[in-house]
Amino acid sequence: MWNSKKSIQLSLVLTYIFMGSLVIGIIALPWLVEWYVEVRHRSADLPTTIMLTCYPCVPFAAVCLWSLKVFLQNLLQDKVFNPQNATMLLRISWCCFGIMAIMLFSGRYYLPFYICAICTAFLGLILRVIRNLIQSAIQPENLELNEDA
Repeated sequence: MWNSKKSIQLSLVLTYIFMGSLVIGIIALPWLVEWYVEVRHRSADLPTTIMLTCYPCVPFAAVCLWSLKVFLQNLLQDKVFNPQNATMLLRISWCCFGIMAIMLFSGRYYLPFYICAICTAFLGLILRVIRNLIQSAIQPENLELNEDA
């Protein structure tokens, strides 16, 4: 029977798959971009733009995946409302905003990056809200103090 533990385990497996995909993507990006430019008949300058955008995003993506792994492992151990989970969500959120900044800058050269920047910013915002929810559950007395300020 399907339950929350199995769902978390599936999410953890998918996180590991994405970690492997990130490594493969780092290696294969030059060939993939060249193929895309040939098939779609795009500008010869586009591969450079895409690679100069994607490679700086790699450290942010790696930190996101690692933090997600830690978060999911905590959930498997029934550690839901703990400071480490709040920290992991905050870290993922900041990484999303870092990627957004790179994509926003690169959107000037390739319009679809603007769409990626908006989506990444929205994801970062949602994660900050969830992080704040967990943080307030951990320390409800701090929430009351912040409301008075």
